[in-house]
Parts: sequence; C-alpha cells; structure tokens
Amino acid sequence: VLEKDGDMNVGLFDRPVIEGEELHFGYRCKRQSNQGDGDASFMSNPILTIILQDHLGKSFRQVLPLDISSLRTKLRLQSAEEKKKVATAELEASAKEGLIGAPVHFSYSIDFADLAKTSASSNIPLRLLYHLSCVEDGWIVGGSVRGKLDYSAMVTNPSCSLSFVGIPTRVGHIKSFPEIELSFLDQTDTPTSAIKINHVHPFSFLCLSHCSSDSLACVSTQIDL
Repeated sequence: VLEKDGDMNVGLFDRPVIEGEELHFGYRCKRQSNQGDGDASFMSNPILTIILQDHLGKSFRQVLPLDISSLRTKLRLQSAEEKKKVATAELEASAKEGLIGAPVHFSYSIDFADLAKTSASSNIPLRLLYHLSCVEDGWIVGGSVRGKLDYSAMVTNPSCSLSFVGIPTRVGHIKSFPEIELSFLDQTDTPTSAIKINHVHPFSFLCLSHCSSDSLACVSTQIDL
C-alpha cells in the first residue's frame, strides 16, 4: 500500500514537459500481508497498480509487475560497491535552469578521506591526475578540464574543489552531468591505476529553448560606375 506522504511526484507537476521526454514517477510503498488464500500467489508475482488522471478527468490504469528479488540483489551489490570507493565527488551548479548554449558554472567538491588513510599508511607522496568529461550527451565541458593534484599532505586536509564550465546542448530536463576521473601518477607523470569515485549529482538541470531572438537587417546598395 502507499505510505503516508509516499507520493514523491509533487514537484514534477511544476515543470514544463517537452514532447517526447521520458518521465520518471516515484512512490514510497510498504508491503501489507492479508494472510489470505491469494497472498502466496501475490508474493510470488507482485504487481504495482497505478491510476493516472489527466486534466480532463480521464483515468489511465497501469498494472506493472515487480521484481522484488532482483531489486534487493541490486541494492546489496550497490551497497557493497559503494564501500569500495575511496573518493566522493559532489557536484554543485550555479543554477538549476538556463537557456540552451548559455554557460553554467560547476564546482566539484572532492573528499579524499579514505584515500588519505591509504597514502599515510604507505608513506608515499600522492600525486593525482584528474580529467573532467561528459560521457552522455547534454553538455560541452570547458575550463580546466585536465590537470594534476599534489596531495602529499592529504592527511591534514583530504579535500579539494575544482571549478569548470558546462554548456547545455539539448532542451529539456538533463539528468546526466559531467563526471570526474582520477588516477595515480608515477614518478614519470604517467597515469597508473584509476581511483574509484562515488559521484553525487543534482537531480536534473532544466534547459530552456530561446523563445525569441532579435536580429538586424541592413540593406546594402551597389553603385555601378
């Protein structure tokens, strides 16, 4: 059944929707057993029933199968994978929405606490190579997108901040963001092993199209002599 305040789609209705855009709905539910004859059948084949209603009052009924076992396995694997990551990079944007082609200022706050413990135990000066890029479409990344970080004294201050600029390239809600890659550098400044990173991004960025544009037309005349 749906929990109290389990509808997580309140903010979704305050945003414009572009034709062809994919929407994601979220509901927080809890399992309720009726201890009836059909309860065993429901547990083996759980379903989610959703009734959507448009602005005209017309209802649309959706019955979706739920793979609970697969979801639990995915969550366990995700939790185990998060523990292996040794750095956390949290992305902050200067705005939540903007025009297509207009620059947006980003900043990555990187926490190297676990990595600092490793470097302290090995007593080796730590040098890193960072690289900012966007694997999926949606952004053009500019600024200092590649460089070196010297963290031989990371034990006292295992964090840093990197700023760059992103330019949105498509209209609508963009849910993919530029990511950062980190790797160790050897004595010859050659990248060796990569560092696993836990990325924390904003939920989405709303990219708007230009509703109007101003232009100036000039009449040129040619005089034949």
